[in-house]
Amino acid sequence: MAHHEPHVQAPITVRNLKLGAQSLGDSRWYVNRDPVATAFYNALTIVFPPGERFFIESVRPFMASAPGPLKSEIRDFVRQEALHTREHEAFNAQVENSGYEASRVSARARAALGQYDDAPAIERLAITASLEHFTAIFAHEILTEDHHLRETPHDCVRLWRWHALEEIEHKAVAFDTLEWAMRDWSAPRRWWFRTIAMLNATWMFATTTSANMDDLLAQDGLSGFAMQRRKLGYLFGRKGVARAMAKGWFGWFSPRFHPWQHDNSALVARTAAEFA
Repeated sequence: MAHHEPHVQAPITVRNLKLGAQSLGDSRWYVNRDPVATAFYNALTIVFPPGERFFIESVRPFMASAPGPLKSEIRDFVRQEALHTREHEAFNAQVENSGYEASRVSARARAALGQYDDAPAIERLAITASLEHFTAIFAHEILTEDHHLRETPHDCVRLWRWHALEEIEHKAVAFDTLEWAMRDWSAPRRWWFRTIAMLNATWMFATTTSANMDDLLAQDGLSGFAMQRRKLGYLFGRKGVARAMAKGWFGWFSPRFHPWQHDNSALVARTAAEFA
């Protein structure tokens, strides 16, 4: 197994909360009254249910043989992800009620993940670990930078903060499962395998999210060059969400990387108090 330094790690708490069935408020563009920001969050929430099912199915094959502490973490990971799926399905019903057609958006994500239907279990696990790293750095950004959801209905913000909190709590589970599954491999082979997985996952996530944002914006009658510029500005501008995630993304490629090297357990404790 890779020899990581011991890390502080936040406990994983399964919170069975009902946060998804709230109203989006009085604006179809419920995120900061901004069509681009709303398209970004809608592109995420609509693909969470198929994505999280993929994550659950990717870690499950390794649960039976995993060592005791990891086995119980996998079990908690599965329970958290199942609740996230349930709540985002409820939330997605609100998004559709506000007038968006979500089936193409969801189908794009299923098709992207479907490339791995017949892949070896360890490859699916590596894609999951990579996407979970994305989710964790995005979650940290949401919980620390208020401007992302500043003018967003309180109940929607609670859904995203709850989800972000739990993504950080379980951010190392798929990674640790992958490291355990690769324990007999040489260090260079392990590093190469997860590097390729991250590059594939990044391409899949970026192209799917971009196409889904374009789809949702087009449903608002917003398209063309000016809209593309605005979208890129939202993602990569000075306070852009993708730009903010770049440093965390690059961290993955260190041979000694572990998700809890970025110790945000104090952030977890503070945010958990909101849901106690």
